[in-house]
Amino acid sequence: RLEEIIDDAVQVSGSTPDDRKCELYEAFESGEIRVLVIKPKIGAWGMNWQHCAHGVTYPSHSYEQDYQSRRRCYRFGQKNEVRWDTVATEGEIRVLENMRAKARRADIMFDALVSHMNEALKIEKPNHYTKKVEAPQWL
Repeated sequence: RLEEIIDDAVQVSGSTPDDRKCELYEAFESGEIRVLVIKPKIGAWGMNWQHCAHGVTYPSHSYEQDYQSRRRCYRFGQKNEVRWDTVATEGEIRVLENMRAKARRADIMFDALVSHMNEALKIEKPNHYTKKVEAPQWL
């Protein structure tokens, strides 16, 4: 339905032949296609769409899928501020709350991981040479 109501939108679905998917991905990346309608399950992983600075999604309980979808736009070379909208009905509010809770837990886990990695990189070098060195008078 989105393809029908959005000007210049093209949909990639699971039934789209692989060769055609590649053509459509390349056309979107080059700007020939303005709007690409795609499920995260099909186009979330491995795509580099830093030319795209606006994404719209629907709620999902899959934090990984949501994260990967968003990160497609945050690749090296992104020149614009990225806007990401999530469209939800009242009935999906709890799904959004679940996703936000997962995002908070992921942030906490990542911060702890970085902290532990930094600890592991600290190398303690005790100074065994604490006796004051006296230089010869002729120096």
